[in-house]
Amino acid sequence: MKTPAFWNNLREYFLQMWGLAGENKDAPQSPLQKLLAEVERTTRDSLDTQIERQQAEAEERKHAEQRKLIAQQSALLREDILKLHQQLHTQMGLPELTELSEFIHHHWLELGLDRRPDHLAELTLRAVARRLHQEALSWGMDEFCRLAAQARLHWPAPLGLSPHANPEEYESHQQMERELLKKQFRNGEILRMADLVLGSVPVWGAVFPDRGGTVWMHSVFEAVAGALALSRLKQLDTLAHEQRAELERRLTEALTEPLRKIEARLRSPLASPEEDKLLAEQAQDLCQKQAAELVWQLLSDQLQNEQS
Repeated sequence: MKTPAFWNNLREYFLQMWGLAGENKDAPQSPLQKLLAEVERTTRDSLDTQIERQQAEAEERKHAEQRKLIAQQSALLREDILKLHQQLHTQMGLPELTELSEFIHHHWLELGLDRRPDHLAELTLRAVARRLHQEALSWGMDEFCRLAAQARLHWPAPLGLSPHANPEEYESHQQMERELLKKQFRNGEILRMADLVLGSVPVWGAVFPDRGGTVWMHSVFEAVAGALALSRLKQLDTLAHEQRAELERRLTEALTEPLRKIEARLRSPLASPEEDKLLAEQAQDLCQKQAAELVWQLLSDQLQNEQS
């Protein structure tokens, strides 16, 4: 259907009035055309500004609502975490958990673990730190399981299990899920505990699982185990500072001679690029593995001496 001539003519009239018609593009504008064009520009700018402001305000309201929801849910999670600490008699309340959270943040920054390592010394330092983190996480989960068994703590129902599962299937799935949780915890990043011990789970965003459900309770369990792990790491950190001279003596004794041999071979004019690469890898492997093992063994012995 063709557009009626009236609408075509009216469109042309308005285009000419606004100075937008093709044949009048370069023609001088009348005072009315100039006034209408200025009114149109001002109105458009005003509307654009108003729309942007409304969109920004709507976005801020949305974010404020999300922050409020996250704060509310985090408070509930923190409440359940503190209750479990009391139930297991860990002697940890909110002040202690806050202190542990601040400790791991400081520890992380002090070691420079927030930046990319650029030389062998940094790589070795990270290897030692990673070993201590893993040992602390492992101990934290083991201690949690010991306290949980002592308190006869009920583990939540396994996820994805048929409602018609028999007791044997239920127990089997729960045991598998429990072992998976332990493995993921031990191999996880200890910095995550800085938020979790206080009831914050950033990856959830504003979408929290049901309170008391399996995912929720697993997070509560991990938070308590995480606090135990952080307390262990803090203890190891204190021991490392106290035993600094002995640590340096043992590291020097163990690493100096092997590294000298590697350096001598690297300086040899007979060494090929392939051999240089292999020797560099050997130096890196030697420092990271042996240094981490030496530090852990010394600190582990000190822990045993304190406990005996």
